[in-house]
Amino acid sequence: MAESNKKSDLLEDPNFLFQCTDQLGTNIFIADTNFDLIYINKRGKETLATMEEVVKELFDLELDQLEGGSIDRFHAGKLKDKIRKILSDKDNFPYN
Repeated sequence: MAESNKKSDLLEDPNFLFQCTDQLGTNIFIADTNFDLIYINKRGKETLATMEEVVKELFDLELDQLEGGSIDRFHAGKLKDKIRKILSDKDNFPYN
C-alpha cells in the first residue's frame, strides 16, 4: 500500500512530471486554464532555438519571453477563438 501512495504522490508533483517530459524526444508546450504558456520542455526549447529568428520576426518576441505569456500571441482573429474553443473543452483531449 505504501508503494502505491508513493507512486501517486509522484504523479501529483508537477516538478516530477516536468522532469519526465524533459526526457522525451518530442516538443511539449503546456498552457494553464488562462491560456498562459507555463511550461516548455527541453526538446521544445531546443526546437525553438533553431527558429529564434522566425519567432522574433513573426511575433516580436525573444525566446525567454514565451513562457508566462498568453498563447493568444500566436493565434490571430478567428483562429484565436477556434484554438480557445478547442482547448476549453476537455472532451477534445487528446486532440488530433
